[in-house]
Amino acid sequence: MVTQEGNTKYFEASSTIKASPEKVWGVLTDGDRFPQWDSGIDRVEGKIAPGSTIKLFVKVNPGRAFPLKVKEFANGLKARAEGMS
Repeated sequence: MVTQEGNTKYFEASSTIKASPEKVWGVLTDGDRFPQWDSGIDRVEGKIAPGSTIKLFVKVNPGRAFPLKVKEFANGLKARAEGMS
């Protein structure tokens, strides 16, 4: 889902996965494994942790890093990152 407030766009996605929350959380917080479950991602640099900044590299724009700041991190429940300009 895409929403917009002023000049800011928000992208939200969800899905149902047949796996334990612990297993899913382990994959979602392991940047090295992102390309295994999201075919559009080339790689992630940095540690996905509270307050950290990571760089997301996508296949549609090779070589360009999209910096993201981890804004929310509730272990096992929720993680939220925002793009940085």
